[in-house]
Amino acid sequence: MCQLTDRGLECRIDGTSNKEAVEKADVVVISVPYEAGLELIECLRPVLKNQIVISLVVPMKKNKWFEYTPPEEGCAALRIQRMLPGVKVVSAYHNLSYRKLCNLDLEIDADVVICSDDNDAKQVVMDLTREIHSVRPLDGGPLKESRMIESLTPFLINMAIRNGLSDLGVKFV
Repeated sequence: MCQLTDRGLECRIDGTSNKEAVEKADVVVISVPYEAGLELIECLRPVLKNQIVISLVVPMKKNKWFEYTPPEEGCAALRIQRMLPGVKVVSAYHNLSYRKLCNLDLEIDADVVICSDDNDAKQVVMDLTREIHSVRPLDGGPLKESRMIESLTPFLINMAIRNGLSDLGVKFV
């Protein structure tokens, strides 16, 4: 939890259950494999009310290569929205390397496509994204457009493997 005090921004980390954390949060990030994400959302559904839920979830499977396997709704974000009626679902950060995010001194120089049917929630996530140094938020339109961004994830992973690269991202020029 972070708060602005007369001494500046003070942050504290507390251990708690997922349900307790979600009850206290304004923004909830779901960043787990697809099947686990659906189970987690089912568990958290009773406490998800007015929060913004950011989905980084990508339905994919691995045979020899990773393959995008969207649900009948067309993408994970739409499936999550169907599971959480009335909750503001935003799709973002699918193609941003967590390893790069962990290095606070790194110039990431990447774009993040943000999709949602709720423009206010989308704007909150775009504003939060602007706080990440050298990352540009881009309005990707309604939540249904998430299918294209989600599908890039297994493509980028496969391309990295084929070419001996790591931590690929997206930059629109």
